[in-house]
Amino acid sequence: ELQDFLEGISSSCGRRGSRSSLSKLFNLASLSNDQGRKAANASELIDIAYRLTVATSYLLQVAKAKGGTDSNSEDWKSFVPSNDATSIQSMVNSLLNAAKRQRERAGSFGYSSYPAAGQYTTNSSSSNTTNNGNNTVYIEEFLEWAETTVPMMASSLSTFLHVLFNFFCQKNEGNTHRFPPGVTPLLMPALSIDQTDKKPTSSGSVSPLSYFFTEANTSADLFALASTSITLASGRFHRLFSSEADGLSCNRLMNGLIGYGGP
Repeated sequence: ELQDFLEGISSSCGRRGSRSSLSKLFNLASLSNDQGRKAANASELIDIAYRLTVATSYLLQVAKAKGGTDSNSEDWKSFVPSNDATSIQSMVNSLLNAAKRQRERAGSFGYSSYPAAGQYTTNSSSSNTTNNGNNTVYIEEFLEWAETTVPMMASSLSTFLHVLFNFFCQKNEGNTHRFPPGVTPLLMPALSIDQTDKKPTSSGSVSPLSYFFTEANTSADLFALASTSITLASGRFHRLFSSEADGLSCNRLMNGLIGYGGP
């Protein structure tokens, strides 16, 4: 029904709070056990949020280009995430450890609503769930972990939908794209620097602008960093000092850091 559709869109776009958005994100990766209780593969859950954020970065670049014609047709290649699951393993481990602690707390009080491992079933034969269920988490475990450790992850789905639905409207052509009040977007961090030209090193090779902010737009480390707080999720970082651009003088280092309040 139309009411259910509109309610689903409102929840997915963050209009019903972060917990509702996280629940929608969980449902994208969820499967059911024999008792009908939903669980999700931790790796798939993190990977969905990560890929949504990378996709948002690409859509923003397209939307900022005039009609999409000013962007290089090959730019999309730098937004293709790697299939290497180890890139998000640190976040997966964090979620699994938090889920384990929550189950231990429940067991210490003499009750536990968690079924035995290995009881999960799915309609997809390509599920990445392990045979012993050790990679699965319940929605209560995911919500507690996300709200305390990576609170900005709730914005991964809502940011993607806001960009997709609003930034390509004809009425927005030629205008500055903005997110509506109350919506805090999760964006892949980018580096803002004063010196935009790459400078050659003493060996004659060209030095990268940053060893942390690589030219590829798919860094899982930056996604994890941005997910931790509103400040870091702003999408723009400013480089204070670089030995390649500013030299090795202690005076230059002090000049770059003076007045900086953090973080």
